[in-house]
Amino acid sequence: MSDALVARFEDACALQAAGRFADARAAYEALLADAPAGHVVLGPGWANLGAVLDSLNDRPAARRAHEQALVVDPDLPAAHLHLGQWWMDASDPDAPARAEHHLQEAARRLPDATQPWSSLGALLGCLRRDADAEACLRLALQMNPDNAAARFNLAYLTLRQGRFEEGWACLEARPSNPELAAKVPWP
Repeated sequence: MSDALVARFEDACALQAAGRFADARAAYEALLADAPAGHVVLGPGWANLGAVLDSLNDRPAARRAHEQALVVDPDLPAAHLHLGQWWMDASDPDAPARAEHHLQEAARRLPDATQPWSSLGALLGCLRRDADAEACLRLALQMNPDNAAARFNLAYLTLRQGRFEEGWACLEARPSNPELAAKVPWP
């Protein structure tokens, strides 16, 4: 595994981690063009390229890269998670079912990770499948009580149901956002 392509993959990952997304994109694209079929870097390379493209706001290309990652390796949880989140924002009539499928696959492959459960809970809440949504969000919060997204989505869900005491407590327990507070005056 310590061949030149793995080293190039690691270099592309470092560019991505440093926020140098245009350079990371070029590095991943060159790597993927050079990697032979079946090489260990193909699945993660496509998945990481998808994340980079999403960071560059090229969402259609991000989707294609994540789909290609799953063609190469159908078990990649990151590709399932990103595709699930991509479909959550899509306007296609099949988007909710596709989002749910990918988020369930990500949660199945990463049962101890909060992000798939939090995203799945948010989706199910939007679909008005409240009991399932609440179970997912509570699981995410059980794993990580500081998960702001899960806390916000549980607040939204409980407030929408008229469970105001719990909903407001969830909303108030979210960590503050100093960047937003600096931009929005609040009495």
